[in-house]
Amino acid sequence: MQKVAIHFGQATHWELNFDGHLQRWDQCHLSTPVDLAAQVGEALSKPLDFPSIEQAIVPGDRVAILVDPLLPQMADLVSACVRYLIEHGVAPEQLVVVLASHETEDAHLLGDALRGICEVEIQIELHDADDQNKVAYVAANEESNPIYMNRTIVDADVVIPITCARGHSALDYMGAYSVFPLLTDRYTRGEFYSLEKLEVADEHAKLTAWADQAAWWVGLLVVVQAVPADNLEVATVIAGTPSAIETAVQPLMESGWEVKASPSEIIIAMLAGGPSQQTWENFARVLHTARQLVTPGGAIVVCTELNKRPGRGLHKLQNVHSSTDTIAHKLAHDAADDALAAAVILEATKHCHVYLVSALKSEAVESLGMGAIQDAAQLEHLVNQHHSCTLLGAAQHRFVAT
Repeated sequence: MQKVAIHFGQATHWELNFDGHLQRWDQCHLSTPVDLAAQVGEALSKPLDFPSIEQAIVPGDRVAILVDPLLPQMADLVSACVRYLIEHGVAPEQLVVVLASHETEDAHLLGDALRGICEVEIQIELHDADDQNKVAYVAANEESNPIYMNRTIVDADVVIPITCARGHSALDYMGAYSVFPLLTDRYTRGEFYSLEKLEVADEHAKLTAWADQAAWWVGLLVVVQAVPADNLEVATVIAGTPSAIETAVQPLMESGWEVKASPSEIIIAMLAGGPSQQTWENFARVLHTARQLVTPGGAIVVCTELNKRPGRGLHKLQNVHSSTDTIAHKLAHDAADDALAAAVILEATKHCHVYLVSALKSEAVESLGMGAIQDAAQLEHLVNQHHSCTLLGAAQHRFVAT
């Protein structure tokens, strides 16, 4: 019998006894920088295949910093970038931070971090995909699909995206500019977050090309990317052109976050981080990765502190009068924020049992076709019904080798 430590959410720690074969993928083994602000400054002053950031900015330019909600140490990263730009001649009133998220908590954390940098309050905008006044038409892609982007981004003279690195085989990997679909309109978001398209290599490649074209039309030339480490910290920050970023970042992601485990009868996948990380989008990423590692008929337990009620997409799973194929077809064309999570649940439950640890009521979880786990004792009982188990820590960043 061995002790198994489970860490998820912001500060939840459970301990289980397990008498079986255990595979651990709950550490990433990437070290964190001694001085994150200094590393951000180094990245901005010496981007890969690009001159220093300040050389791309002239006095009077409106500068927009585009922020990925998956970022580890978001407030620290963005405030370090803002401080660097102000120290190198950008007027604070010419800066705007655009969050690709509608989570007000993220905005509050950023506001607190930015408040001490200068006397002028830095503008922070939450993108709203449902507000037509927040998006502007840019162009059409090669397949004549319209490209809409956040209006502030379109109107800015210089745009600096700060994104979290994603592995090349991650569910929603879209290249270095993967933040694009988060900053577009509701319809386009639906096109990008359709499981039907993401799981087909040719369709996924078309979406990636669409994201690249959108970035080109808006004039994005350089990206700042953070490679995550354990405890939702940053391992390294790299700035540069998209191709240079991909060359530098993907080996680090493979070293720290790629999973090469053999299939197990039960997967315990943990969603790490505070409220801003406890989303249905991250749940979808976690469950998709776990589904690739479980034996047919096995079990997946996703451990979260999720407390966001199911929305329109997830509610489709409650339609007991429709077949799974009918529901899947409807979800493929649903642009709701949680439609991708619903599609991943529907696909996973065809092949295995799915359980959720969350702050939601048991009946809400069970109505989605998943079992609800309330405490460590229940999880220990479930785990010991299986002979093999794989642990996935901070599983929103993990991806399976292809």
